[in-house]
Amino acid sequence: MVLGDQVEWALHRVIVLADLPPDKTLSAKVLSEYHGIPNDYLSKALQALA
Repeated sequence: MVLGDQVEWALHRVIVLADLPPDKTLSAKVLSEYHGIPNDYLSKALQALA
């Protein structure tokens, strides 16, 4: 199965978020900066997953 870049990036970010303690949050901006991807691109992918 071949996943598009946007889907792959979103899945990686969801895994990072799932590993956070229940009382912690991480913004899309911080995630995009950490992984070196455009914030708008990541935000759209995460909105689609929501």
